[in-house]
Amino acid sequence: MKIIFLNCWYGKVGKPFFDFVDDYLKDSDICCLTEVNPELHKKIGDKLTNFANFYQDGIYDPRLEVNFGQSFFVKNDLNFKFIKKISAPIDPVEKLPFAFTTTYEVTLDNKKINIALVHGMALPGSKLDSLARLKQSDQIIEYMKGASGPQIVIGDFNLLPDTESIKKFEVYGYQNLIEDFAIKSTRNRIAWEQFKNEPGFVKQHYADYCFVSKDVKVKKFTVPNIEVSDHLPLILEFEV
Repeated sequence: MKIIFLNCWYGKVGKPFFDFVDDYLKDSDICCLTEVNPELHKKIGDKLTNFANFYQDGIYDPRLEVNFGQSFFVKNDLNFKFIKKISAPIDPVEKLPFAFTTTYEVTLDNKKINIALVHGMALPGSKLDSLARLKQSDQIIEYMKGASGPQIVIGDFNLLPDTESIKKFEVYGYQNLIEDFAIKSTRNRIAWEQFKNEPGFVKQHYADYCFVSKDVKVKKFTVPNIEVSDHLPLILEFEV
């Protein structure tokens, strides 16, 4: 089975993004997508005609004039259901209500796979720990404790690798595929060009992660260096 995650950046890259839908997403079994508005969800769905889909509306941010929605696409021969939306805690300083995690249950050969699609708090832009980010990790882990069967936690965590917020997932017992497969970056030139003139700019190479429980048999994990968004896609091939 193949699962692909991408922070879509609302399809701003244009044709290369939609080529990615044709060349990569159509060849997957499960697509986990963040930064998707209703219009983009429909355009992707029009291409992925043999997939069932679910759209979780986000909260509209008037500052950025975007809706931080998520899309979940599953091949028609798989059964799935949306389980829960886990809202991130509101940081008392940053006040960012749009970050949230959605959880799904996919059934393959009578085996249930639990998937958490994460879009973590974007600020502070340092991607370092904060009380709200630590609590966000605790919320996701606490919820997944109650899910039986193989677990995949994947998405844009907006965190650097050496943060306590990331290490919590490792301590809990998840395999960190970004670390174990020595992935050098989950961001690209598009991301760095956006912020290079910002005060205190530092080129950040990480934001996105994939964690799996021990009963997920990882066959292959790649992060291709392609410019279809300001994030790189995560591609996991696995068995359960």
